[in-house]
Amino acid sequence: MDNFFSNWRFIFSEVSVSFLIKIIILYFTFIFLFGDRGLLHLAISYQKFQKLAEEVATLNKEKDELSSITRLSKEKTKIEVIAKEKLGLIYPHERVIFITKNAK
Repeated sequence: MDNFFSNWRFIFSEVSVSFLIKIIILYFTFIFLFGDRGLLHLAISYQKFQKLAEEVATLNKEKDELSSITRLSKEKTKIEVIAKEKLGLIYPHERVIFITKNAK
């Protein structure tokens, strides 16, 4: 019986308890960093969120441009002005004349 209790004391000696505590801390650190809801997962999710937020902003700009084009499609004269000024388009019978200032 004495032999049994002496083995128990060895198992729960200060060295083994501190080693067990270190293993538990290491386990929880690993779970905290690499678990399903860990820090690594959080960083990856944040990057995905930022990419999606940028994509939403781009799509909203496109939507605004398309809605303004839809509005303008009802008015032929405004479309003609935009086509001439911004896109440089002309009718087949028109000619473009560029006027430059002479540098003195």
